[in-house]
Amino acid sequence: MEQSTKAVESQPHTPESQPAITVPPQVPANTFTKVDNNLTGIGFFTASSKRSRKEIEKTTVITDQGIERRISILPSAKYGLPITQDQDYWLALMKLVAEHLQREGKLVNPFSFTTAELTKILGQAHSGKNYKAVQEWADVMAFTGIKGGAYDAVKKRWLTDRTHAVERFVNIGRDLPDGRIAEKNYVWFSQWQLDNINAGNLIAIELTTYIQLENNIAKNLVPHLQEWLFASQRDGRFEKQYEDLCQLLGIRTYHYRSDIQRQLAPSLDELLSHGYLSKWAIDTMANRHSYKLVLWHGSKYHSDRHTRLEQKQRIKTIPSGDATANSLAAATGESTTPVHRPRQRRLKLSPVAEPSASPIIDYRLVAELGKRGVGEIDARQLLANLPSGQLIQDQLEWGDIQVEQAKGKITNPPGFYISLLQRNIPLPSTFESSATRNARQQAEFSQSEALQKQRQAAQEVEDATRRQADERMAALPPEAHQALLDQARTEIFREHPFMAKQKDASAIHEGAIRARMRNLLKDGWSFHQATNPVIRQADRLQEPVQPVAEQPQSAPVDQPPVDQAEALRSQYDEFCRHKAQAAIDALDMMERGRRMRAARMYLLNEHPQKDYYHQLVTDEKYEEFHRHSVDQLIAATVASLNLPNLEAWKATQTGADRPLTGAAKRPE
Repeated sequence: MEQSTKAVESQPHTPESQPAITVPPQVPANTFTKVDNNLTGIGFFTASSKRSRKEIEKTTVITDQGIERRISILPSAKYGLPITQDQDYWLALMKLVAEHLQREGKLVNPFSFTTAELTKILGQAHSGKNYKAVQEWADVMAFTGIKGGAYDAVKKRWLTDRTHAVERFVNIGRDLPDGRIAEKNYVWFSQWQLDNINAGNLIAIELTTYIQLENNIAKNLVPHLQEWLFASQRDGRFEKQYEDLCQLLGIRTYHYRSDIQRQLAPSLDELLSHGYLSKWAIDTMANRHSYKLVLWHGSKYHSDRHTRLEQKQRIKTIPSGDATANSLAAATGESTTPVHRPRQRRLKLSPVAEPSASPIIDYRLVAELGKRGVGEIDARQLLANLPSGQLIQDQLEWGDIQVEQAKGKITNPPGFYISLLQRNIPLPSTFESSATRNARQQAEFSQSEALQKQRQAAQEVEDATRRQADERMAALPPEAHQALLDQARTEIFREHPFMAKQKDASAIHEGAIRARMRNLLKDGWSFHQATNPVIRQADRLQEPVQPVAEQPQSAPVDQPPVDQAEALRSQYDEFCRHKAQAAIDALDMMERGRRMRAARMYLLNEHPQKDYYHQLVTDEKYEEFHRHSVDQLIAATVASLNLPNLEAWKATQTGADRPLTGAAKRPE
């Protein structure tokens, strides 16, 4: 719900009948503590004396420089939302911080203090009950989250992610991060809170009178009054919508004047008796259905402000940075640096239908209903009566589909949405809401990203291994390099004969041969000088083919005829290509594309005849270049597979598939 502060128009207001209260004369106060107004202004502390774990969250709205910010206070699971007692200890801690700033000039983490120092400021006895309360307060401050808005005065920006006012607490007797036993309590402020304190982005609260207050609502109102009274000091009075006040303080909302009077009168009378207010009234709104609280400035506000202004004038007469100026600023709550205070939006107070109790309503659901034509008042009333745990957003999205499919047959869509939520229509199992879809897509994306990282890591390892092998090959003497090349080519062609007979075989299968050379080096290959020259098979791309007169040779008795051997090689070649193609098809699209790109880049950048392939691309002979790329990919895949060589493959052929041998003749 939204907070609103509005100065009252000039028409007279008559407060409700109140008993005569004696207001003591106000003496100038000089015991001030300073607290970050960005923390107290968002309703961080709830007006209560008992801890409750029922509340899921507490939401308030503030407007800063025309931008509306919705801020949620997320309670701890064990202790719930911070209560008035936690505010007391926080103000006492800020008093100690102010004294530290007066001495040192700057606050750094961690800040140490004793429990006795806190209880002494609040006038509490040194009892075990109070010591336990301080430990509970430390846990509450560390575990309570703030989501949607925390202002950092140094960085001059709002933090919208979940954060905390305190990052860490270490109680006395516990282990510190460096292993020592804590002799005091240690607190680590969050960075934005630390920046605001050091920048002087604080408001001053007179602590002596605050400690004398007994009602929780009265105590929780004091920090807010410092902002509201200042904003309306020209008018001398201000209004606060009752609904917004209840939401800010986290108290129950009533809709009868008598109940409101009974709820607020003790606290407002106490504030009146101490001079915070001069009078107060509960008036009806213009619609006569809801209420507002009208408050008039008290003498204490003017006396405290006069004291601070007087001290501020003294600070101005002292040179900047002087220790006396810092001392006066710490004592009076005035800062020597400009203070950024988000202003609350001025609203036209509109009627709000109140339930008997005001549950916490998700403003996002109110906005979603508003998009579908449901008024804000009806939306809030509807949401307040729905059971907790109902899938409201999912039901609205399913309703959108029904309205779209109806094609105008649903004449009152807002009423349809209201009926849908009131009846709590179960959703079909086939419906996928945006939340479910987003979760599924996020899971798929995370899985894909993790897989991509694994592949990238594997590729980096593979690239590093390849570079090391290439460096070793480059360091070999020419004779050793040629011997390694001949051995790798011989093994490749022996295991996969179809490579040797392909046109431009050395150009297409250079990658496979180099891969075999790397594997040989990895397996411990060493060069041995041969006594006789090694007869090598000429490579068309590296050595010119010399015409040699063909010598007639008789086929061995145990070998098949030449035409049959060629047929066997063709069958074996087709077998290897089929296996390689199956392995490529089994890859996912991204990996298959990556390997194809690697084959193309090898032809264009590393191949000995890379100029030839560049010319193909320049001449736009893409089909021919693609054919070479596919051959390179298949050759590299064949070399990487553990396929049987030609002899082993022939041994697997049985029956009708067994090739003819010896003197057997092929049928005509």
